[in-house]
Amino acid sequence: MDERNGCFRIATSDEIGNNLYILDSQLNKISEITGFAENEQIQAVKYIGDMAYVITYEQTDPLFVIDLSDVQNPEIKGSVEITGFSSQLVSVDENTLLGIGYDDIFGIKLALFDISNPSSPTVLDSYTMPEAYSNAQRNHKAIVINKDKNYFAIDYSQYADEGTETGGLIFEIKDKKINILNKHSITPTGYDDAERVTYIGDTIYILDSIGSIYAFNQ
Repeated sequence: MDERNGCFRIATSDEIGNNLYILDSQLNKISEITGFAENEQIQAVKYIGDMAYVITYEQTDPLFVIDLSDVQNPEIKGSVEITGFSSQLVSVDENTLLGIGYDDIFGIKLALFDISNPSSPTVLDSYTMPEAYSNAQRNHKAIVINKDKNYFAIDYSQYADEGTETGGLIFEIKDKKINILNKHSITPTGYDDAERVTYIGDTIYILDSIGSIYAFNQ
């Protein structure tokens, strides 16, 4: 949900499909788009100005671009599909959207979308970490954005035959690509996964689930 210029915008899923409603300040309905992406469910929504970006999912991940500039007549301008689905959407700049979510349910997937043309959004790049999960997939507070150093950071835990690797994934968006800068792995004292990543200056700090703190020079 979101508010802009006295209008309340809310996206919902039901047994038929997905919907986006625009209401006035008294919560009277002004307009609606209903039933798009039938048999799928909304996984993420990002409002940027007069545009809404909606991710739904069943087998593939469609990103719908919806123009809300005419509150009486909202319009789906375009869409693009990618495997897996994004559960978080982050604005990189006015033309680029970063999706953080899942690849085939169990795996981390980063997807980079070009939204410069609302009628024809495209997938610029993607990165997959199989057999892995992150708190950032379900909690936007676990996504670190360092605007001064131009990088993003999320926690990760990845399963392998020799055990679980856990730590922080540091990456940048440059030249329309997702570039992995570092994977800082930690060695917890028990079965404790990385929970959060943060930074002070050039130092990356990773916190695990029992409160231990690990420092890395970034």
